[in-house]
This record gives sequence, C-alpha cells and structure tokens, in this order.
Amino acid sequence: MLRRCIYPMLWLYILSNSGPLAAHADDKPADTLVIIDVVDWLSPAHQATHQASVLQKILANLTIPHQIQQITRNRARMLVREHPTACMPWLLKTPERLQDFQFSVPYMAENALQLVVRDNTPLAQTLHQQRQAGPVRLGELLLQRRPPILGIETNRSYGQKTDQLLSELQHLPAIYTRTSSSNNPAELIPMLQRGFLDIIIEYEIVAKEHSNELAFFPFEETEAFQLSHFACSNTEDMARLLPALNQSIQMLGQDEEFQQLMLLSIPEHFKQQALQYLREAQQKP
Repeated sequence: MLRRCIYPMLWLYILSNSGPLAAHADDKPADTLVIIDVVDWLSPAHQATHQASVLQKILANLTIPHQIQQITRNRARMLVREHPTACMPWLLKTPERLQDFQFSVPYMAENALQLVVRDNTPLAQTLHQQRQAGPVRLGELLLQRRPPILGIETNRSYGQKTDQLLSELQHLPAIYTRTSSSNNPAELIPMLQRGFLDIIIEYEIVAKEHSNELAFFPFEETEAFQLSHFACSNTEDMARLLPALNQSIQMLGQDEEFQQLMLLSIPEHFKQQALQYLREAQQKP
C-alpha cells in the first residue's frame, strides 16, 4: 500500500519540476514523438558536433511529428519510462535496459571506448610500456596491490564486456562511482584533471573536446565499436511510432555522405569494418 502511494506522488513531483514537457505532456497526441536530448547534442554548445548532425538529419527525415526537450539525464530516464512516446538518443542497448525501454535500430557507430589518463604522468608511461607488450587489461590494473583510482558514472553503460567486468569488481575501493548530475557526456574529466581520479573510461573524440593533455589507451575488456540507439518508451503507442524512426535511420544509412558522418569517430582503416558491424546489428531484432 505504501509503494502505491509513494510512486504517484514522486511522479507528480517530477512532472511539476520538469519544464515544458511536464506542462504539456497530456496535450501531446499519441502520434508525436518526443525526443529527450539528454546529452544536449542539439543545444548551441554542441550543434557543431557530428553526433548533433547525425541526430538532426534523422529527425529531419522523420515522417511523423516530433518535439525536442532538454532535460537532465536522471529525470529523463524516469520520464521516458512514464511518457507514452518519448525517446532518448545516444544510448547503448543492454539486456538490463531492455527491461525498461524499446530500442531503435542502431543509428551511429562510435570507436571503442578508451582508458583515459592524464598525459605525462607515471601511470601514462606505465600504460605506454604495457601497450607495447600487448593489450592493456583493466581488470589487472584494478587488482594490483596499489591500483589506480578508476572513476565511473551510475546509470551509464560502458558496453556489455566492460559492464560485466565492473560488476564483478564493484567491491574494490579502487572504483569510484559518481551519480550523473548533468547532461555533460564527459562529467568525470574535471576530476581526472585535478588528480582526484587516475583513470576514466570515455570516447576519445568526446574527451578531446575538453582537454588536449590526456592520453588514451585501448583496453581488452571492451567491444571494437559501440553502437548508439534511441531508447524509447516501452508502450504500445511507442511501438506504433518506432517503425517510422527506424525507417528514417535505415533510409539515411544508404546515403554515402550520411555513412561518413555516422562513422566520423572511427579511424579510416576501421571504417568499412565498423559499417559492416553497424549494418549487421541493424538486421537483428
């Protein structure tokens, strides 16, 4: 009985503090797709990025009405769970998230996540030496007698391989977990720069937007590429709109110019492999 009372009250509180989406949620017809821009790709600060350009082209190609809302990540996840036709872009598809969301086909490939450390530090030198002998293993780093401090974010997936490793090692004091509090996709970089953390896991193209004094290291416990999806409301109304979103993505995917844009973060010699990886994933249910 207590849970039945608390959750409606919590939802009413969130709606009352969530801006335009909350104010007009009941007025939106069920054929309007609401895009929750949780990383602010469509804000003036990020509109020049390739992630924003890909998103803009997909939305421009939609055959259904859509609206864009910018809400912090923590609120956005609850809103998408409760709203009938809302989607968040730039999320990885995981078994855990499939319990709460429907997913579009993947619309963009990012290069593998990297271990990021401050450049010109003893740790960076050590990792450079390790890389010459073979792939860097994050698990071995964290299990050392005096391990470096790794920073990760709650509610963020780092890909299935890395998520599995972090779950197995979550008891280690060397792993610092921070609750995401903003839409900044690289929220841990200031803590890394100030020396509160020794390592973070991030996309190289994202981290370089914030600092040019970082070193990047591929590591063994991650996928070769990460695929970005729209995570959408798990409702019948959304199930009716999802084919239109998928159609927009797949039609654009046949265009060579769009292919180059959605693979922009991939090194040139891996682009064809990444495109094949993306196309195969788009054919999976």
